[in-house]
Amino acid sequence: MFTFLKRKRRLILLLVLTILLPTMIISYSYVKNISLKEYIGDKRNIQKRDNNSSIAEIKEVSPLVNNEMQIFTSEDTVITKRYIYSLCNHIQSLEEDITYNDIGLSRQEFSDKYLNWDIKIFNAKNIVMESTLEGYCPNHYILQELDGYIVIYQPSLDGSLNIVKKTDIPFEYLSQELKEQLSSGLVIETLEEIEQIIEDMES
Repeated sequence: MFTFLKRKRRLILLLVLTILLPTMIISYSYVKNISLKEYIGDKRNIQKRDNNSSIAEIKEVSPLVNNEMQIFTSEDTVITKRYIYSLCNHIQSLEEDITYNDIGLSRQEFSDKYLNWDIKIFNAKNIVMESTLEGYCPNHYILQELDGYIVIYQPSLDGSLNIVKKTDIPFEYLSQELKEQLSSGLVIETLEEIEQIIEDMES
């Protein structure tokens, strides 16, 4: 009797393992497969959205780039040159008509021709370009020594110094402090100030 019951239990256990275990494995695999498909589907959708966004951005930028490349200078183009002076931080602007050799140029061609300039605005009607120069603007005067005498200079637009007047004041008779100032260039704002300084030197 006991042996019969024992065999019956083993049979039931064997049936349970034979039927339930495969069923559980199949069910788990099915659920896992669905989750994997959903995950892959979500990833593909996100990637697709990102690609669509990138394409949209490219489409928005492309017309701007193409339009700029299609702009050329003409005989009616006016050029504004801005000179920025590093030592006084002043800006001088000069407006001029385009030269014959600059007609028919694209922005890139124009930039390549004027490498020391920063092109701020470029269209068929107007070009604005900037250049930063080491020195003072033409609104200043500079007193310095030249060949033993005091000379008055005025900066030009391109930053170079032009002689305004050579005085007959000998450099050697000035005070040591004034000599040091003149050696590095004494910067004056107005001609009136220069006249006053020269009077003081001569007295």
